[in-house]
Amino acid sequence: MGKLDEVAGRFLNPVSVVAESDARLERLQPEARTAFAVLCAQRLMDAHLRLPKSEQRPFTLSWAPVFQVIWAGLEAADSSSAKTIIGEHLKAFYEGGFNHNLGQDGPSDPDDDAAACSIYAAQVFCRGDVKSARWAAGRMIDASDTTLQADTSAPSSMQVEADRLLTALQMLESQPWTPTLIPALRAAFR
Repeated sequence: MGKLDEVAGRFLNPVSVVAESDARLERLQPEARTAFAVLCAQRLMDAHLRLPKSEQRPFTLSWAPVFQVIWAGLEAADSSSAKTIIGEHLKAFYEGGFNHNLGQDGPSDPDDDAAACSIYAAQVFCRGDVKSARWAAGRMIDASDTTLQADTSAPSSMQVEADRLLTALQMLESQPWTPTLIPALRAAFR
């Protein structure tokens, strides 16, 4: 349990929550890290899908099917076929025109919070890396004042999103990874 858990219920600095998550994510099994990252990405994608059709971005929408594959992979005894599918999706991104280092001169689509967070979740699923899981959490916190506020049914503060991250981390740390955690994690993240 981290220092921030001791002050749960009081104001938390969301940036500190994300920063502290590195060490905590490092201790988790790769599947648990993936669940953490995909929870963040799913939250942003769900908000994007509630936007008017005219505001939805095709590149971002192309990442929506990835979540079903990742959740199925986390539930399966053997996730190799799911990892192959997600790996191909990542490869298409890496080799395509949206993956660039042109800064503001290149397409902005991959920098959309929901798209970027989805890419991070896919990277965690395929590689299990802590850095991408942390970046997914950071994107969700950063978006909480903009994207998630646009959703009238979503909480309107970074504080509530930070609490969600802590709840997910506590659940994942409290027991070894098992797919039976998925429904409880998803319920806690709504």
